[in-house]
Amino acid sequence: MSSIISSMSVAQVSALTAKQISSLATSDINALSAAQAAGLSSVQVAAISVADVAYISTAAITALAGEISNLSAADVPHLTNAQVSALSSVQIQDLGSLQVQALTTSQVATLASSLSATQIGHLAATQASGLTTTALAAVAAVSTATLASISTKVVAAFTSVQVAALGTNITSLQLGALTAGGVTGLATATLNGLSSVNLNAISAKDISALTTAQISNLATAQAQLLSSTQLAALTYSQVSALVGELATSQIQYLTV
Repeated sequence: MSSIISSMSVAQVSALTAKQISSLATSDINALSAAQAAGLSSVQVAAISVADVAYISTAAITALAGEISNLSAADVPHLTNAQVSALSSVQIQDLGSLQVQALTTSQVATLASSLSATQIGHLAATQASGLTTTALAAVAAVSTATLASISTKVVAAFTSVQVAALGTNITSLQLGALTAGGVTGLATATLNGLSSVNLNAISAKDISALTTAQISNLATAQAQLLSSTQLAALTYSQVSALVGELATSQIQYLTV
């Protein structure tokens, strides 16, 4: 049996009420043409049910244009990878904060490079794994400044591999949010490229989590920027690797 929608004109589809849209069979939603989708109102788009949203064709998804922002946050996680990949960069940046926060980690990975700095800032810690090294590299390729918008809550959930992908683009606030597991992802080049403000933003607990390799490769200038609190947190093996680079005035703060 053919779909009712496929037999309707654009004007007829545009005349459907929100209740009628929400009651459409999945076969009817799937039959929406690009022209019919383009004629849907914001109220109609908002009425598409969670059960139906995955059946919208990629052509229809693209044709929704700015109306994509009217999909409910509950609908967003049900969009397929094919549908998400079909969104234009303009459509992606039309997504509101609630829609962005509803994205799955795989959707985040797909869309990351097209998200605005504001949208990146809306991501939650539970979405952190979606910012894969590939996704972070894609974001950096568009704008390294956008990386600074990643919230401290998200950075706190990063693995060492993700931290390594941030490289020298990591901010002082983000450095302060790193966990002991994440801090081991700071490359020597990154550590040696940090300003005194950024270097001192690394917490005492994280300093003690730095590997011997990370510590031993610190440049003299960087070692001598370590604060008294950071110096007091160094482990015995770290002190052994670093002591030759420390200033005489810093020795008094060592506790090992």
